[in-house]
Amino acid sequence: MKDMERDMVCVMIDNRIGKRIKQCRERLGLTQEQFAEKTGFTANYISTLERGASFPRCEKLITLLNALEVSADAIFCDCLLYTSDAADEAR
Repeated sequence: MKDMERDMVCVMIDNRIGKRIKQCRERLGLTQEQFAEKTGFTANYISTLERGASFPRCEKLITLLNALEVSADAIFCDCLLYTSDAADEAR
């Protein structure tokens, strides 16, 4: 897989993950500000994640999952399959 294609896959995955984070937050009935308070992050950081403009490091990801009351599967459900498929196509 070329660098540009890999970057596009990463952006698509970040967008999917961001949308799922937002869906889970909204399912809890929380605003970005309320969710930020619950996690100890800023509302700006939450917005950045939900837009797919950033991806949390491991420690922050665990904090997010715990605050969302979901497993990692709920956030990454098809992302791992998608990256595996893309890797297979590159071979």
